[in-house]
Amino acid sequence: MTHNYAILCGFCRAPVDSRVKTDGQTEFGCAICNNWADQDEVMKIAGQFVEADAQIALDRAIRDAALGSKVMTLSGQTEGDTAHRFVVDIKL
Repeated sequence: MTHNYAILCGFCRAPVDSRVKTDGQTEFGCAICNNWADQDEVMKIAGQFVEADAQIALDRAIRDAALGSKVMTLSGQTEGDTAHRFVVDIKL
C-alpha cells in the first residue's frame, strides 16, 4: 500500500513549490515565507518532522494507557516544541 503526503511550509503550512534559481539549480519551498532549500534538505527536515510526530503520538498513547495506573508513569513528551521548516501533512 502506498500513501502520498504533501510537504508543507513549516511556518505557514502552504504547499511546497519549486523554483529554478539563476544558476539553474532547483529549490523547493514556500514563496509566501521565502523559505527555500534544496531537495535533500527539504526531505531531511520533513523526515525529522515525521519522526518527532510519531514519537509524540506514541508518547500520547502510552500516557493514555497509563492514566489511572499506580504502576506506570510517563516521562515522554506529549506536545511538540520543535519548529520544523518543512512538515508533512499527515491526516490519519
